[in-house]
Amino acid sequence: MRTHRFLRHGALALMAALAACAASAGPADALPLPRDARTEIIGDDMRFNGASMQIVRFDTADAQATEGFYRDFFVRHGRAGKSVVNERNGARVLSGIQDGRLITAEFAGAVGATSVLVSSMVLAEMRNPEELAPQAPRMPGTTVVQVIESRDGPVRNTVTSMRNNQTVEGNAMYLRAQMLRAGWSRQRDHTEQTQVARQLLFTRDGKESLVDIRRMDNGETYIVMNETQR
Repeated sequence: MRTHRFLRHGALALMAALAACAASAGPADALPLPRDARTEIIGDDMRFNGASMQIVRFDTADAQATEGFYRDFFVRHGRAGKSVVNERNGARVLSGIQDGRLITAEFAGAVGATSVLVSSMVLAEMRNPEELAPQAPRMPGTTVVQVIESRDGPVRNTVTSMRNNQTVEGNAMYLRAQMLRAGWSRQRDHTEQTQVARQLLFTRDGKESLVDIRRMDNGETYIVMNETQR
């Protein structure tokens, strides 16, 4: 498994799908896939806010037919035969509940084809993300949005996504001070765009922590902390 944009950017589309679907218990099962899909496994040992999760990706030359496959799947197998569509960051996300699992299919443009990211998550296992990030430094008033944990052999990866109403620079100064105080060494501190985007990189004891801080159009600041242990 390689680090994918799903892990790097915190799966905000999945959060939108969660907001539209209520949880119910049920077993995990195989992901629904078109018969001719040639898949790439993005994650087969993952947890999203504590819930077991699977993710695969494939390309399709006929996005309309592939979306029709998932709409038909939810009509036949989804709870009450319903599905929800969300648009986020240029991607179209179709989601629904099947046997207690949240199933999502995210469609995004790619060169010569459409990339489809399909995920499945056991809703009954979800926990409050605040409980899963006790060590993540954050300014007062910061909300932990989600925690994604994954493992690929000996490599462990934890992506903690947070948001607040503080400035990019204020967050960067606070996080830098807290990380240095905790014994991390700063390797990079790069301002991509003043007041809008900044990235910091720290290392400690075989671990790497990459922090992306970005000001969003709605006025909130998102902080994504990607910690890798090798």
